[in-house]
Amino acid sequence: MPQPVGRAAVLGGSLAGLLHAWVLAEAGWRVTLVERDRRPAKAEFAGGVPQARQAHLLMPAGLNAIEQLLPGTTALLAGEGAQHLGLPTDIRWLTPAGWLDTFSSRHSIVCFTRPLIDWALRHQVLSHPGVETRDGVEAVGLAVAGPRIAGVRCRERGSGDRSETVLAAEMVVDATGRTSRTPHWLNGLGFDVPEESVVDGGVSYATGLFRRAEELPAGRALYLQPSPGHNPRFGVLLPVEGDRWMVTIGGMRGFSAPTDPEGFLAFARELRAPDLHQVLKGLEPAGRIHGFRPPPSRRRHYERLAGLPEGLLVVGDAACTFNPMYGQGMTVAARSALVLRGLLSAGGRGARGSGVTTSAADRAVGLPVPTRRVQRAVFRVAETAWQMASSEDLRYEATVGGRRGPLLRFQHAYLDRVLSAARSSRVAQAAFVDTLSLTAPPARLLAPGVLWQAMVHGGARGQRAEH
Repeated sequence: MPQPVGRAAVLGGSLAGLLHAWVLAEAGWRVTLVERDRRPAKAEFAGGVPQARQAHLLMPAGLNAIEQLLPGTTALLAGEGAQHLGLPTDIRWLTPAGWLDTFSSRHSIVCFTRPLIDWALRHQVLSHPGVETRDGVEAVGLAVAGPRIAGVRCRERGSGDRSETVLAAEMVVDATGRTSRTPHWLNGLGFDVPEESVVDGGVSYATGLFRRAEELPAGRALYLQPSPGHNPRFGVLLPVEGDRWMVTIGGMRGFSAPTDPEGFLAFARELRAPDLHQVLKGLEPAGRIHGFRPPPSRRRHYERLAGLPEGLLVVGDAACTFNPMYGQGMTVAARSALVLRGLLSAGGRGARGSGVTTSAADRAVGLPVPTRRVQRAVFRVAETAWQMASSEDLRYEATVGGRRGPLLRFQHAYLDRVLSAARSSRVAQAAFVDTLSLTAPPARLLAPGVLWQAMVHGGARGQRAEH
């Protein structure tokens, strides 16, 4: 191990917290992982992650980031039964423009239940000698010394003892997710509170696990996207560990999927194509169906706060949450951890491809890099995903928040043409998949070849064939 740098407290033991704890420990910090719930030793469902029973996707960019941070994770997941899918060749995919005629896969995704990925990361991170964990401990506030973080106030859960202790730390990473209390804590200490951007598409969905007896007639997964203005329902069927299918169906505001088996099946019948309903009719349930209604997408602009306490970093869903329908959250958290590693690395050259560098002056301060600078880098990691998700949500009239106008309508019109061309054009499809998988910026869609395909072959054919 490197020489100890200092003490860090990471709040939240889910994916974002685990990856950032690993990065800090690798850089020489003594890390305490503070988790309010008691995590199981095995890959099984537990409390504390309300969306854990829903479908999750790790985009190619997220999978690559995790593999860079924790080499061998992909193989570990595969050994436990996680399923690899070629993107897009293994997915029968109904886009808003119609069915995608897939070409060769440029990327792959890994399908699993949420407990499996959390277990795989926790198994590795907690093996690091620089990481200790305190499960069943709730963070109730920050401790500061002037303008700097001094630790986190904690108390045991479930013991009846309401007394607090201070866990001393020169760095606190908030990875507590959507329910983060950091804005409240900052306000109570006299610091500025971050502004927020909120977009609420009213999405809700339900998920069930089913026994997998055979493969699909075409492809290894199904994805039926909603069609704005026609049918706001969506459905996805993915193979996961344990020879099971995971089926998620739902919709935007006003279209909630029932959690009883009969209602679940009836809702699937109302999707834009009958494929998922036909498969679902022949599947045997492997447990209850669970519903979930996530809060609005929310971006807390910590990067704008000049008076943020030095040593505080907010990451993952605590900083920025997305409509889960787009499967971006875990990937953004993983890329955030990769950027943090680059900023803490010797020489300050930054993470490969992150566009972030550090200077000798930065490394001369108490922390290797001022945390406000790290917070700005975390903001940039989430920027593309936020723009993509919020823009898509604003296609629906019932969405609350966000900015509509001529520019957004132009963007939607152009993206519609790209997507229509992507149904049968290898060039347009490659750009679409690269952008969706977060391995390329949205500017990829404006490359000359893609622009040509969108203009010449991006008509509305097939767009309304199935509502």
